[in-house]
Formats: sequence, C-alpha cells, structure tokens
Amino acid sequence: MALSVDYVIKETSTNIWRNRMVALAAMLTVALSLTFVGGALLFKQGVAKATARWEGGVQLVVFMETTSTPSESHAILSQMVGPNIPSVGSKPVAPGSGGMPQVKSVWHCDQACTYKEFKTLNSDDPTITAVTKPSDLPQSYRVQLQNGNQAPSVARLLNHQPGVQDVVYPSKAVSDLLRLSKFLQGVSFLIAFVLLVAAIVLILNAIRLAIFARRKEVSVMKLVGATNWFIQVPFMLEGLFQGVVGSLLAWGAMALGTSKFESLSNNNPFALTQALTISSHDVFTTGLLVVLLGAAIGAGGSAVAVRRFLDV
Repeated sequence: MALSVDYVIKETSTNIWRNRMVALAAMLTVALSLTFVGGALLFKQGVAKATARWEGGVQLVVFMETTSTPSESHAILSQMVGPNIPSVGSKPVAPGSGGMPQVKSVWHCDQACTYKEFKTLNSDDPTITAVTKPSDLPQSYRVQLQNGNQAPSVARLLNHQPGVQDVVYPSKAVSDLLRLSKFLQGVSFLIAFVLLVAAIVLILNAIRLAIFARRKEVSVMKLVGATNWFIQVPFMLEGLFQGVVGSLLAWGAMALGTSKFESLSNNNPFALTQALTISSHDVFTTGLLVVLLGAAIGAGGSAVAVRRFLDV
C-alpha cells in the first residue's frame, strides 16, 4: 500500500487525540527538560562573554568617554603611572615615581583595540558589528593591581574624573561566577537528563497505548496487505510531533527567560552582571539545537516503541 499525506495526518492526529493526556504530559516533560538544557547552554555563552575581557589578570578597566580629549586621557594615565609617562601601548607597563602604589601595571586599549574585542565578543551576531564603528566605542586602560581587593578604592579615585565614562572591576566575582556557572550547568544537565528519560518513557507509553487501542485494526490491515512501514509511520510521527512541540515550548521559555534576565540585568548596577549578555542570535541557534534534540527524542522514543510493541 502507498502512503498518502492525508492518511498520515489523519492517523497521527487520531492517535494523539485518543491519548491526549499522555501526549500532553510527554510534550510538557520534553519542554521542561529541554528548557534546562537550553538555559544551561545560554548561561554558558553569557558567562564566556562576560569573562572574556578579564583574562590575563586584568582586575580593573577604566573606560573613557568616546568624546574624551587627549588631555583628559593624559590626566588619568598620569594619575595612575606618574607624571613621567612611559609609552603605554598594547603591553603592560609599571608605574613610575608619583604613580598609584596600588597599581602594578597598565596597558592602553585604543578604539581600534576595543573594536577588535567587540567583534570577537559579538562574532555570532554580524548585524550589530556591521552597524558599529570603532569611533562608537570607548578607549580604555586595563589595570593590574598589587592586590585585587584594592579595586574598589582605586575605582573610587578614578571614577567621576573628567573624561571617564566608567570604572569596572569584577575582582573575586569573576571566579565566583565561573564556579557558579559550572555548578548550575551540572545541576541543569542532571535535572534535564532525568526529565528526558521521563519524557521518553511517556512517549513510549503514548505510542504503546495507541497501538494497543488499534490492535484489531492493525491485524486487519496486515491481512489486506499493509506493509510494516505503512502501519508504523503514523505512530512514529506521533512521537516526532510530541518531541517537536515540546522543544518549541522550551524555545519560547528560553526566549522569555532571556528577555526577563536582560531586563533585570539592565537595572542591576553590578557591571559583571550587565556584561553577561545573551544575544538574539544565541537564543536562535540554541533554540534550533533544542528543536533538533526534541525531534530526535520524539522520533527515537517512538521508533523504539513501534519496534518493541508493534508485532507486525
């Protein structure tokens, strides 16, 4: 017998409706488990972006205004390294006499350097990099301190100086955030694994109930020449449908959660939290991955159910 689209749609929808409560439970369980998976992946990407600029021991960053004058930049630099300013470029230099005793070294990141860093951090979102120019971004001074605990006091001295846009320092919060990220990812993946197993079991039961309810009909179809494939496809699509719908719900939950997190972060004065950004491109690519995973779970669970419970 040849398969037709109308037949497949009708049989699949009939199977889902007959066991709608089990199917709904399976879809919600898939959605919940994949929300944990997607959330952990998005958080990991956000943490990677937030900590990128703090690599290499940088403990404090002085961001200048894009409109700051050379004299204002010179004043800030001389306050940190002393009046006899050495050539401060892409390599760290130690302060001389008259500089801040708390400062161990300083290096300058001009607008070209900032733009290069900006493109690296937003490499997965070409739209924003295309509309941004180096002149739109601030130059900055990256500062290593003698003691990371001195960051708040140094920031107070430099902040609100003419030409200074902001002084940020994550200090111990960076390592704490990384440890928290690893812990949350481990917990999320563990919970997701347990829920995914539960979702597969629910899909198995939904397919088994559908097969059992139609066992006499299946026997008649075999007698009149229906092939195994003809009988199995609607049941397999039922599981695929449950997996895809559940993953789409997870995608929606991820997008909503990301939007809410960004809103809270923008109102949070803690700079590291504000730096933990997740772009729409991150949500889109992670959502696609979640949908593919949901489809694989649904199709795989239904395939096992058909092979195990359909004696054809």
